[in-house]
Amino acid sequence: NVSSALTAIEDLLTSILDLSKLEAGVFVPAVQAVSLGALFDQLMSGVQPIARKKGLWLTCRPTAATVNSDPLMLRRILQNLLANATNYTQKGGLLLAARRRGNSVRIEVWDTGPGISPAERDRIFEEFQRGAASERAGGTGFGLGLSIVKRMSEALNHPLELCSRVGHGTRFAL
Repeated sequence: NVSSALTAIEDLLTSILDLSKLEAGVFVPAVQAVSLGALFDQLMSGVQPIARKKGLWLTCRPTAATVNSDPLMLRRILQNLLANATNYTQKGGLLLAARRRGNSVRIEVWDTGPGISPAERDRIFEEFQRGAASERAGGTGFGLGLSIVKRMSEALNHPLELCSRVGHGTRFAL
């Protein structure tokens, strides 16, 4: 219990520090070439044990794509999206994929979770806000993950999209 409490406190402090850095404008992206294949492998190894424990399928489409981004910020964005997808999905699974769109690459995180109602879609990106699915799932987390995702994606000038259908799942695209 002490170990999990300390981990939760560390996560909260890291999230608050990230938000304050973004707010102050001192979290400046260090844009460079990022291999999505290597990044996806790292992300999958982190989320796989949790998905397996919940009985969820987890699919990652292999990619050789390279994008220009800040590797730490991009990893944090995708970690937050995958963590949310894993936490709120009770049956079915998750997909992480990269799709070429002309000269761009679109990174997508899909889940078969409860979905996000239209009324909650703006609010969930605010600090300390969680949707109804969070309450039904036991209310884990601090309501900072999607706020960090939104701010980091804006700092990187990577448009963030949300498409969701209540009762069927959600897709975040970057």
